[in-house]
Amino acid sequence: MRRLRINKKIIIIFVIMIAFLGTSFLIAKEMYSHYRGDIISILKKKIDLTDEQTEKLNPILESSKAKREEFKNNFRNKRKEFVDLFLKDGVTKDEINAKIDEFSPEAIDFAKYILGLAIDIKGILTKEQVNKLKESYTKRSCKFSR
Repeated sequence: MRRLRINKKIIIIFVIMIAFLGTSFLIAKEMYSHYRGDIISILKKKIDLTDEQTEKLNPILESSKAKREEFKNNFRNKRKEFVDLFLKDGVTKDEINAKIDEFSPEAIDFAKYILGLAIDIKGILTKEQVNKLKESYTKRSCKFSR
């Protein structure tokens, strides 16, 4: 039972990290973590999006904007609750685990939603563009391997 609980915690933390960074291994760095700008502009610069691709991406990104913002605000509030609990005198592991369990279903649902968006976006890109994103992500995520 304990091993299952630890594995569940690792999975939950991994899912929260994915959700917090924004999306899949293909576009997370490009869309959310390094830049904070307009996603379309970033992708145009990095992978040479065509006008046709831009027209297809705009509705996908616009339709997801409210859900991404809602999760971001909810996550910010949950993170504050978690930190407040952690800093409280006499907090137990069980209390912290309960707080993580309370948030995990939302994080998992959002990660699935974002990964679905990433798949939709990937479907619009050419193989060469996807490879450019992979290269860019690999360069940025392997800072110690240089």
